[in-house]
Amino acid sequence: PATGAQVKIRIPSVISASSLIRAKTLTGMGNLGVVSVQVYTTAYRKVRDLAIPNVQPGADITLDLLDKWGAHLSNGLFYVAVTLPDGGKTILKLLVQR
Repeated sequence: PATGAQVKIRIPSVISASSLIRAKTLTGMGNLGVVSVQVYTTAYRKVRDLAIPNVQPGADITLDLLDKWGAHLSNGLFYVAVTLPDGGKTILKLLVQR
């Protein structure tokens, strides 16, 4: 959809492996809905897949730095893909370091 081109998500780019991250939806969300978040390695292996229900435009989304097995993400570069209820999608880089 055309509204998807307006997606903007703010997320810190370098964080420690024990941190929580807060992503803030800035624009591109027209309605309350489910926000999907996937975390990938640089080899495009999905290590986390979340569906966060009832997210309002401008809301903060808090993510822990765990993989889908509950282990802390290792040091390194990850891609974070965020999909909004209207289908808009953005992909961000995330560097985890201790």
